[in-house]
Amino acid sequence: MDDLKELDWKSIDATEWTDDNLDNDTDRMRKKQSEFLIKDYMPTTFINSILVYNTDIKTKIEKLIKKYNLNIAVLIDNSSKFYY
Repeated sequence: MDDLKELDWKSIDATEWTDDNLDNDTDRMRKKQSEFLIKDYMPTTFINSILVYNTDIKTKIEKLIKKYNLNIAVLIDNSSKFYY
């Protein structure tokens, strides 16, 4: 958990994805994507839900969750408030 302080929270919380942004962070897109690379680091038991954009994707994700016998809710949110 101590490593969390090392993350670029400004980029993570930013709603702008482009490198051409108001605060001139020319590496934001790469940082927003790379900060989520946690495979093999965070147990799936820490994930309580996954947000998806539509029912087609929800169905695909639910099949994967079932295949791996996980207990994770899949919710639809197409409001653009969430980015991952």
